[in-house]
Amino acid sequence: TEFADHRTSLFGKLSDLLLDRYSFHARTWLSTPHHEVPDESDAGIWAEEAPPGAGMSLNQHEALDGFVKDITNMYRVLLKNLTGDSVRKIFAKAFEAVALKFEQRLTQETLSAPTPPYEDKVGRSLGDRLALDVAFLQEQLEKLSGISTPLQRLLVDLVCHLRARMPTDDPLKALHPAALEALQRLAACPAEPEARC
Repeated sequence: TEFADHRTSLFGKLSDLLLDRYSFHARTWLSTPHHEVPDESDAGIWAEEAPPGAGMSLNQHEALDGFVKDITNMYRVLLKNLTGDSVRKIFAKAFEAVALKFEQRLTQETLSAPTPPYEDKVGRSLGDRLALDVAFLQEQLEKLSGISTPLQRLLVDLVCHLRARMPTDDPLKALHPAALEALQRLAACPAEPEARC
């Protein structure tokens, strides 16, 4: 059992490392505004009859590029040295903690929504831009098939937290139901089971 204890401790430290990388990137992601969206550059996403992937420009927050790179690099390194099941367990633990930290940030902090870049318009509020960020994470990380289950759980949790925590009475911060529905229709954002939210 000493080996099992050492292994569990090591996996815990690897999960903590992923959580640290999230925390590093989230400081920028959740405290600085997104870049401005050029007029109509995102029109393809919001069109009613748009086919999946049509004209999608997610205009993600720049901090997420680094987070995606860190997850991808860690995944590749771990997969070379550990079993797929071990890698899944490490990411599952880390992603569970990431979802909790994300919810805490939404609850504890007053996220600023300056204009520009945020507007009272579908796809342009802070809540909508954060949902687009979740779609970007899905788009970039779905190719990491060994962690698809923990990743989907993370993305669903992020969407649930956005739905529950973004203020509906502030049009610059609100998550518009139409934005989330469009992203889910395009398979760009996970559809959250009602039981999880």
